[in-house]
Amino acid sequence: MDDGFRKPYEYEDDSNIIWPVRIFCIMLIFAEVLYGIIYLVQLQNNFGHIPVVGTIGKVFSVVYIAFVLFTFISLLKIKKYALKIVKTFLATRLIYLITATVAIFFNTLNSDNSPKHGYDQFESFSSIINMLLVTPLFYAIAFSVTWYIYFTKSKKIEKVYSD
Repeated sequence: MDDGFRKPYEYEDDSNIIWPVRIFCIMLIFAEVLYGIIYLVQLQNNFGHIPVVGTIGKVFSVVYIAFVLFTFISLLKIKKYALKIVKTFLATRLIYLITATVAIFFNTLNSDNSPKHGYDQFESFSSIINMLLVTPLFYAIAFSVTWYIYFTKSKKIEKVYSD
């Protein structure tokens, strides 16, 4: 007796998008776009008083967010050049985030918010180093390297995106 209803696991997945790629796409949309906006605001707050540097920070942040969206779309459309785009994105992401993180870190060390001026959110230099340098760099490096290895070594990815 077929009443037209099927259990969720009985449905065929007609998209060729692999689950790890779906997770990567979700992270791109929710985490990386937010990360780009946070860096845009931080760069503007730290370097907005220097017109050229503030403008460069804005441009790089907006281009980063656009690159995130372009990477997302190319993965969903299953284009044969999507793997090159993802690998380029991950390398570019690493360069952008390391540069921005180090710039924000050194600017904070020289600002009135640093512990040498005796007040604000940082209790010691180790808290500045941990909060503004180690944690963001660890996330940036771990995310980029892990996904780069996955997109490089996965046979299933190669099969889906090489056609």
